[in-house]
Amino acid sequence: MAKQQPSGEPKAPLIVALSFFVLASLVLGVLFYLETDKKATAVADAKKAADEKSSAQKLLSDEQEKVRMYRQVVGVGTAEELAALGSGSGAKAKEEFDKLRVDLEGKMKGLIEAKASLLVGQNKALSLKPTDIVEWSALNNGKADKAPERNMADAVVTALTYRLLAEGKQQTAEKAQEAATQSFQAQAAAAEVAKRTLEQTIDQVKKDAKDSLDKQAAELAAIRKKFEDSTNTYVSAEKKLQEDTSRLNIQLEESRLKVSGQQRQLDIASEKADAGEDPFRMQKPLGKIVRRERGSNIVYIDLGSADSVTVGLRFTVQPANTPQVGVSGRLRPRLGPTGRAVIENGQPVYDMVPKGRIEVVEVQGENLSRCRITSETDAVRERIEYGDLLYNTSWRRGKTDTVALYGVFDTNGDGSDDIKAVVSDLRRMNITVAAYFDLDKRQWLDPVTGRPTAITEQVVYAVEGAYPVSQGGDSLASARSELIDALNKAKEQAKDRGVKLVKARTYFPQIGYEYRGGDVPVDRVNQAYNRYLRTAGTGDTPPPAPAPEGKDGK
Repeated sequence: MAKQQPSGEPKAPLIVALSFFVLASLVLGVLFYLETDKKATAVADAKKAADEKSSAQKLLSDEQEKVRMYRQVVGVGTAEELAALGSGSGAKAKEEFDKLRVDLEGKMKGLIEAKASLLVGQNKALSLKPTDIVEWSALNNGKADKAPERNMADAVVTALTYRLLAEGKQQTAEKAQEAATQSFQAQAAAAEVAKRTLEQTIDQVKKDAKDSLDKQAAELAAIRKKFEDSTNTYVSAEKKLQEDTSRLNIQLEESRLKVSGQQRQLDIASEKADAGEDPFRMQKPLGKIVRRERGSNIVYIDLGSADSVTVGLRFTVQPANTPQVGVSGRLRPRLGPTGRAVIENGQPVYDMVPKGRIEVVEVQGENLSRCRITSETDAVRERIEYGDLLYNTSWRRGKTDTVALYGVFDTNGDGSDDIKAVVSDLRRMNITVAAYFDLDKRQWLDPVTGRPTAITEQVVYAVEGAYPVSQGGDSLASARSELIDALNKAKEQAKDRGVKLVKARTYFPQIGYEYRGGDVPVDRVNQAYNRYLRTAGTGDTPPPAPAPEGKDGK
């Protein structure tokens, strides 16, 4: 058996050693853990610091980029800063620039348009855009290689300038308004003074007008009384004048009737004188009818080129026994417009009526001409035949008489003077019209030249047309009497020259000329004369005379 040691002594070092070892192992394990954790933490911290440094550097770069952008926008950036800005991506600068423009647009919406209008003039609104404040097209395109086209510094200076100008305009406008206000106040004060003066003047005018009206009323009453007295006197005088006028009108009418009767007696005496001195009483036939074409109005006569017959020459045709029995057998009562016989001084009026009238249409030989019958008095019982005699008062085998015309010649009864047409017809018949009495100018005129002329001894017949006739109650009696005096004076001038005076209704049938002037009623004759009358109140200037005709009658 082994020797036992005492309990407690041999085991103590081992326990101490074992405890120390355990404690040391624990301490060493703790220290190792702590060191390992510290190292991991340090690595994490280093990585975090590196990340934070990278973020800070990027943030710094972005902020520096923004600063460079703002410096360029404000207008104080340098070329080096622009180059540095252009070397980056420019994304943050673009983002910040866009944000800047959005902020500017929001602030510009708050501008007062009324004040802003002062910058551009009255009645014009100011329309601003962000590009009006700053414009950087290069940055918009992602390239910051160019400076902004418009920077805020220029915009601020421009805005300040406009503001100063606007304030100057506003001050000027305020001063003008103040001056206008003072002027208006002065004018208002003057108007008030004028108003008080006008009211005083109106009151005075009313008073003067009332006094004047009272005075005029008194004068009017006096004038009215005087007018009533004058009216009574006028009525009495007018009544007496009417009585005197009625009496004078009766006397004037009696005088007119006497003048009319005397004129008619004068006409009758003149006709009797003409009948007593018949200018055609010694007339002899100039030729005769040698043949008449059957069933036609063509006849042939024994006058031709040897007798100087010309186309247009006319003849009156009478029966073959006219030289033996005279023209008394050819007298027929004159019929008026109603078909009844014309009665003058209780006796019927007779006219010499031919068998008919012819006109030369062709000269066929020395003693032969072809003629056209222009009228036949009675184509049944007394037609123009072989042997009938030819008469023309104003033609004698190539020679024609010269005539003059005076009076009115109404050839168709229409109430107008046809003297020009008569002159033309006579000239186509180779009858020379030396003169006619112009009723406008009251003198003899040459029908070719229209100039004044005189009746000479070469005129054989003075043919008298119709005279105007004064009737009862004729207001133109005085003017007609004046015209009759002028016609009688012309008639006397012809008579003094030894010219034979013949009536138109007597002369024209003797030369084969159709004329119905003797059948024209008195009122139509007066109507034809009316245009030649010169009456009081219408002036003494007559209407223009008809233009003279040419040598060919046109």
